[in-house]
Amino acid sequence: MLNNCNLNDLFAPGARLLFAGVGGVSMSALCLYCKEKGMDVRGYDACENDLTRKVVSRGVPVATQFDPGLYENLDAVVYTAAIHETDPVLAYPKEIGIPLISRADALGHLSLDKKRRIGVAGTHGKSTVTGMLTKIFLAADRDPMVLAGATLNELGGTTLRVGAGEDLIFEACEYQDAFLHFLPTISVILDVERDHVDYFADDPALVRSFAAYANLPGKEGVCILNYDTPLSQSVSESVETPLISVKTSGDADYTAKQIENKRGFYRFTACYRGLPLFRVTLGVPGAFQVPNALCAIAASRACGIPDEKIVEGLQTFRGVDRRFQFRGKLNGVDVYDDYAHHPSEIAATLSAARDSGYRKIVCVFQSHTYSRTQAFSEEFTRVFSPCKEVIFADIYPAREEPIEGVSAENLAKATANGRYVGDFDAIADYLAGFRGADLFLIMGAGSIISLTDRLLERGDR
Repeated sequence: MLNNCNLNDLFAPGARLLFAGVGGVSMSALCLYCKEKGMDVRGYDACENDLTRKVVSRGVPVATQFDPGLYENLDAVVYTAAIHETDPVLAYPKEIGIPLISRADALGHLSLDKKRRIGVAGTHGKSTVTGMLTKIFLAADRDPMVLAGATLNELGGTTLRVGAGEDLIFEACEYQDAFLHFLPTISVILDVERDHVDYFADDPALVRSFAAYANLPGKEGVCILNYDTPLSQSVSESVETPLISVKTSGDADYTAKQIENKRGFYRFTACYRGLPLFRVTLGVPGAFQVPNALCAIAASRACGIPDEKIVEGLQTFRGVDRRFQFRGKLNGVDVYDDYAHHPSEIAATLSAARDSGYRKIVCVFQSHTYSRTQAFSEEFTRVFSPCKEVIFADIYPAREEPIEGVSAENLAKATANGRYVGDFDAIADYLAGFRGADLFLIMGAGSIISLTDRLLERGDR
């Protein structure tokens, strides 16, 4: 939807920009970055949340209702793909001739002043590896710019770091091919698995998009590709960018040997082409963090980071907001929060919980979008088998309309250990009276984020 316009002028100090969808993680970070760069920014989002409040606290006005007055003396609107083009927030400026710029186009343009641009893509793990790289680059005093997709402790609980160094670390999401608008010099692909079923019709379509992303750095750059998922091999067949391969074990440039698990936290020897480099103990739990760390190691070494700083960064990295995050206790039971909304992510998180010693897991899951729920319904009914009980909260619709027969109640009926309770207050009351659990795991990518606070209000923190 990018109109003909000069991006150099639109992203210059003094430019007047409206960020539509500023309540999103990436959009809020981009908005604040433009403010740091001297632009006159304002925001819009249909719902107030922690991110809109954070943006307001930094001096940016945010509206929650459409108003033509928002567009007075405006140079451009930066928008997120979550807003449909028929929404008045986008349709009105288009009608009166104000340029519309996608978040991806904006980020791609703004990244050009950095010499090294590391784009972290993949179906799972983008925020975590962005956090790992951030910690490593800070340990090496590289003063990176960071645009994360989740809040990082390393950034003071925000998603943005405006660094003066020559490195940019950013997340590159595949939804609607947004990552093809970016301009990485290093393209990192953590894994390739179908997730956004409302956009990618089939696996070949997904492979074509990831292959195109892998080739963005060109012959002068590099692509780091994790071969642990089956579709990665198909992607590699079309990659012309110099390729660095990663695999947890087997034949690849970067692999892990002597892997040990200590109550969910993994230790391994990182190897390059079969030769040991160093031994590292990860500061975040889960076996799936081993290939994540290998990708971070490969990207860091491609940027000339000393090995000892890589070890330091990985060992002191403590994770990302809502990634198997301990939040408190309810009646003596540990309460964890997690972003997982795809069957593979759920399986990985449950494995990490069991590795950590939990055996009586009660999970509350909110599926994200009706199309994803429909596409993975069978997987959702099976993947929670390690749980004592799984409670299905109502589906988070996001941008979608309901699909007949697709509901949380039907998921619960089809799941052997499933239960449908009702709204979040009813779920919180149910868990407050539950006995026989050692872990309450709150899981999903939608409004379920509010459930954890409701739980903790009913018990000890």
